[in-house]
Amino acid sequence: MKSMYPLIFSSLIFLSCLSAPEKNTDSISATEFGEELAILTPKDKTHYFVDAKTGLVVFQKDYPSDWEVVTKSIYNLDSDFPTFLHLIQNDKGLKAFNTPIQQYVSFQNQYYAQEMQNYGMDNIRAIVSPQQFIQSEVKPMMERNGFTFLSERKIPEILALIEEQKRKFGMPNMDFNFYST
Repeated sequence: MKSMYPLIFSSLIFLSCLSAPEKNTDSISATEFGEELAILTPKDKTHYFVDAKTGLVVFQKDYPSDWEVVTKSIYNLDSDFPTFLHLIQNDKGLKAFNTPIQQYVSFQNQYYAQEMQNYGMDNIRAIVSPQQFIQSEVKPMMERNGFTFLSERKIPEILALIEEQKRKFGMPNMDFNFYST
């Protein structure tokens, strides 16, 4: 009988929760959450990243409501799961966009690399330094799109923030390079 007490007690708590009155959260005033939320919430709008093949939402992200966000799904890394090109702009002069992602693989074992090429893997290439990557990939791509490459530099404040986040999430051995162009 003593072994039944926890079961009975848990059942009573469960049943009492089922009959508890519900609070309607649709009409909660801004003062209940604080003025900060009242200031931020109306200015955000959600943009949905939609898979063009299936029509399903892959993920969503909130942007300020005065930003125009246009996305396009592409399938150059995985034929079933899209990555997204985006164009973001606002009336204050902000223009941001990304370019198609290229993924490369590098093998330390040359025999294994040759076997993978024999099976059709054509994205094998040696790892290059960030500076070489900027000169061989980023600079020509910028020039093709009408931009002028002026310089590249590290931004110590952003690198420090990245290091802090790596420590926070327990990834101290992860390499991450950030360059501003």
